[in-house]
Amino acid sequence: MKGYYQNFVKNYWRITTPLTKLLTKDAFYWTPEATKAFEHFKEEMYQTMLLSTPDFTKAFIVELDSLGNGIGVVLIQQGRPISFESHPIKGKHLHKVIYEKEMLEILHALNKW
Repeated sequence: MKGYYQNFVKNYWRITTPLTKLLTKDAFYWTPEATKAFEHFKEEMYQTMLLSTPDFTKAFIVELDSLGNGIGVVLIQQGRPISFESHPIKGKHLHKVIYEKEMLEILHALNKW
């Protein structure tokens, strides 16, 4: 879901670039720049990720993110997240193609919400 958050955090990539650089091979060295980026990122996430209250007179959007062995879903209204859901994919569903996994997740989301 990391890629999903970029839709809600202004200047996401600019904020997280110093942290992403730490993930390259043999490059993990925590610097004051990384501390500053981490604190800025935490503040943006706290402000951004507040869930909104649903308004049943307006349209809802369901966004999916299928991973190798799990799926995440976000219920959105007017660009604000309302609810999050994620779960692992197990058993016979694990080897399905991505669009079949996403269809299963749509059914799961409709059942939950």
